[in-house]
Amino acid sequence: MAEGNKHQDRTLRQAFLELAQEEVSNLQETLEQDADLRRQADAMYGRNRQQLAQQIHLRLRKRRRNVWRYALVAASLALIMLGTLRLARPPQDTVVLSQPTGSLGSGTPDILHTPGPSPSPSAEPVTAPPSLAVSSVPAVSPTLVLSPTPTLEPTQTPAPETSREPQWAGKYLPILPETYVLVGMDAGIDDAVAVFRSAEGRQLIFTEYQRTAVPSFNEATGFSYHALSDGTTALLVQSADGRILVWDRDGQTFSIKAAEGTEQLLEYANSVALISFHDNK
Repeated sequence: MAEGNKHQDRTLRQAFLELAQEEVSNLQETLEQDADLRRQADAMYGRNRQQLAQQIHLRLRKRRRNVWRYALVAASLALIMLGTLRLARPPQDTVVLSQPTGSLGSGTPDILHTPGPSPSPSAEPVTAPPSLAVSSVPAVSPTLVLSPTPTLEPTQTPAPETSREPQWAGKYLPILPETYVLVGMDAGIDDAVAVFRSAEGRQLIFTEYQRTAVPSFNEATGFSYHALSDGTTALLVQSADGRILVWDRDGQTFSIKAAEGTEQLLEYANSVALISFHDNK
């Protein structure tokens, strides 16, 4: 079973490779026949080459940072384990030395008491001095101090915040038919995405980049170049999850992804215009 899957994978790779080589040959023939289209394609490649190199460099830097983060996490775990072992160690027994009692062999001589002279019968009795009376100091009993009862202050109930609709982070939008309705918006670091959906359930995604960029394609199977109404060259990519039309204008990159025909995508791209209600924040 495994050998059959490997053979099928090799066959599919060979078929996709032959299809890609055929598409590349067709594109080369098209570029050789049309000089203006070839110059525009070279210009698009020159503009996007540096951006692609920067993205590859950023991905490599992120991978290196992850290695250092893992090393710091491992060192922190080692310190925590050492501290846990130190706390779990049983306390050492303490030895209390007893005070010497002055017995034989201890080195401390016993004190000898010599009897004093016995009093004679004729001696006057010695009266004991008056004892001093020690007055006891009265103990001071602690007094209980009652703290004042705290007064309850009325708390203000915060007013419910009114939900605000998300604002479009871009500056351009396409003019679509009435069957398409805006269902979602998203803003990234370098792009803004608007999602539309038709009454039939078809989805259209419009992406506006802040500068020239190279969008990623998922298993691209075909490429073709087309001219827009203003003379801009657009790249149409056929992928496994739909068709994507990409073009550059005024230092920005735009893309439209939908399961539509080529003429319909070109019409949507020609309708992209600057919106008047853009909120600059």
